[in-house]
Amino acid sequence: MKKSNLRISLLALLFGMGSWIAITGLWLEMPLLIQKLPEGWRLASHLNIMFQFANIGPLIYWYAHRKRGLNEVSATHIQMLVGMISCLGLILGWNRTMVLYTHEHSIVLFVATFGLALVDCTSSVTFLPFMARFDSSYMTPYLVGEGLSGFIPSMVALVQGVGDNRKECSSTSNNVQPMMNITIQNISSLPSVYDPEEMKRIPNESIHSKLIEPRFSVEVFFFSLFATIFISYVSFCALQWLPICQREMNRIKQRRQSQLFINSTDSTATKLKHNRHSITYQAETNSIEIERDDDDIETRMKDITTNGETKMSKQKKTYYYLLALMCWNCFTTFGFFPSVQPYSALPYGVEVLHYVVILSGLAYPAGCFFGMLVENKSLRIINLLTIIGSCIGFYILVCALMSPSPPLLGTSFGGVLMIVAWISFVGILSYAKTMITLWICEYATKTGMFWLGMNTQFGAATGAALNFILINYSRLYNEC
Repeated sequence: MKKSNLRISLLALLFGMGSWIAITGLWLEMPLLIQKLPEGWRLASHLNIMFQFANIGPLIYWYAHRKRGLNEVSATHIQMLVGMISCLGLILGWNRTMVLYTHEHSIVLFVATFGLALVDCTSSVTFLPFMARFDSSYMTPYLVGEGLSGFIPSMVALVQGVGDNRKECSSTSNNVQPMMNITIQNISSLPSVYDPEEMKRIPNESIHSKLIEPRFSVEVFFFSLFATIFISYVSFCALQWLPICQREMNRIKQRRQSQLFINSTDSTATKLKHNRHSITYQAETNSIEIERDDDDIETRMKDITTNGETKMSKQKKTYYYLLALMCWNCFTTFGFFPSVQPYSALPYGVEVLHYVVILSGLAYPAGCFFGMLVENKSLRIINLLTIIGSCIGFYILVCALMSPSPPLLGTSFGGVLMIVAWISFVGILSYAKTMITLWICEYATKTGMFWLGMNTQFGAATGAALNFILINYSRLYNEC
């Protein structure tokens, strides 16, 4: 790959990192936010409502694009600015509350969450059409960056830790009356029935409550989100304005215009040849009509035209089929299954859930990156991968529905199998989605990318809403 192409690929990757950074980042910070905000465990449902409301973003852009002439470039500038302002709001006031209807609410957090989710949800219908201005080979680095937008916050959250409400003992020389909040490690050293005389015999040690704080604060985590969006915005500006990127966009534009002209010329020539004509040679005494050759030419042209129309009709059907397949893949990977993770993995242990969250987050960009190395847009391969991924997802769903007693519970193999299942599920469908994106990018370019983004959002929103209802308003899932 040329040096210039490497630069554009790197910019495309950094640009893609700003696509889903907010939603994934906020969900990873949920355990800390729940401990510090008045909503408590109700906070998850409130934020989920904000995420669903943000799906109005693609509809607003579609209307503005059709009626007001707003293009994907201007919309992306607006989105990025809204995202950075929302991150600043989180950094400065995520824990500020207001009293509404006699209850305390985290209004700043909700408004900023809606702003960030608006960026994420609308990115599918603006970022992809913008990348369609470049050669389709740059779509894969962009998708790798899109995958990293979920992986990077996972790594930051892993380093941060979630804190803990455990109680700890600390030695002190002060004679302080012991408290009833004691650490689990000290339970064995205490009497089963509280006896003041026996408690006094605990030597110079006062037992008190202590909150274990994370390695760095919530504000620092939100600043990492701001930094990522800022880098993504700078990369977008570079893709738009750098001379090397402009030359690449102009080259692709000219190539597509030439191809369009060739197709138009071929179509016109076909129509002209298709019209019945008669070539008559007139001499002084007679005239000769050549009808037989003309009929042969007409027959051959009809065959060519029929074959061309059949091929175009088949490609159009494939285009709509792949849009529906992308909707299904996003329904599963982005919408329905993420909320199933605790129910499928936690019965095997906290460590299993920990590795499922981290490694499945890594599997998505890995699938996209593998698509960069091994490109196979065969419809048969895409169908096969989708079927395999869906079957693995079915196993994960069965385990979640059987919680708290899934198959192979109490064995190390059961936990390992669940981790492998999640990695395979996300990685396989990630590769399939990458191939679908590349196929549609080559077939329908910018228009195809717009509808691909719309199907992505529709699938993700439908899956998330469906499982939210099932988890909160049915008894299908059971906690340990």
